[in-house]
Amino acid sequence: VIRHGALLWRYTRFNTESDYPCLRFEAISADENWRIADQQNVCDVVLPDGHRLAFDNTAYAGFSDIQFSPEEPEFRFRIEYIRKTAAGEINMECRLPITGDRFGTVKCQ
Repeated sequence: VIRHGALLWRYTRFNTESDYPCLRFEAISADENWRIADQQNVCDVVLPDGHRLAFDNTAYAGFSDIQFSPEEPEFRFRIEYIRKTAAGEINMECRLPITGDRFGTVKCQ
């Protein structure tokens, strides 16, 4: 959890026992009785080639290096995954931009 502006920003993992985990990002207003101002679940991403990758359609997916950057502001994280139909692990760096008190769209490269 990190404070940026008037809000608290956090992430949690869910479906952690599954091979197909998800991340949940939340913006929380402590001044408004801990109201969740915005929330975004990341259970799939758009790949650089424009195709959507749903984590439940992979042999494995995981997250690492999750950090908040107050300068941008944005969350940065890495996704590692293995396709069911191809050999080898693929690593991508992703960003979840923040505008005001709202999350933008996840962008990965």
